[in-house]
Amino acid sequence: MIGRGEKRRGSIALLGLVGLMFLSVVFLALVNYCWVWLMRVQLQNAADAASLATVQAFSNDALLVGTEPGLSENFLKARDTGVEYAAWNPSLGQPTPLDPNYGNLVPGELVLGVLDTAAKSIAPEESASTNAARVLLEHVADKRGPVVTILGGTGILLYAGVVVASTAYLDHNVIGFRPLGSNPIPVSPIALPATGNNPFEIGRAHV
Repeated sequence: MIGRGEKRRGSIALLGLVGLMFLSVVFLALVNYCWVWLMRVQLQNAADAASLATVQAFSNDALLVGTEPGLSENFLKARDTGVEYAAWNPSLGQPTPLDPNYGNLVPGELVLGVLDTAAKSIAPEESASTNAARVLLEHVADKRGPVVTILGGTGILLYAGVVVASTAYLDHNVIGFRPLGSNPIPVSPIALPATGNNPFEIGRAHV
């Protein structure tokens, strides 16, 4: 016969096993969340670096003169610089790839254009008026492919979509000189707009 004490011990062991399984699931979910969050941070860093480097690259004498030859080549070199800086900021354990989008098509991973701060949109354009670069990195099913999660091997939440964007722009209205020792050096104010999770969208109506 099984005594009452043995039944009680069996019930406690069962409850302990259920509790352990629950805690394991919570722990895995937390680790998975941290993994996806880390991937998002790394991709955002790469996007920020690429957009800022692109604007810095095309902000030079060729842009100020604003005529051909030289302006188109200037933008090509700026795109290559953005791609280079994106690769220098790894994500998913590898250099972050960035499509230079030489045709400046919308949608595209790297778009140059004129920023409308009031409408929070970019009109794709490569001219003397160009003042912004927008980088869009999409790890989703129909783009770069979703991010493989820690829980992928368990069959629970195999993938997670991560989308980041960054816009850097040049204020054409503030161009001046900054003294460096005895030599004045041209200054072009460049900034990353503080838009949080809502980076400037590309205005398709302007295409």
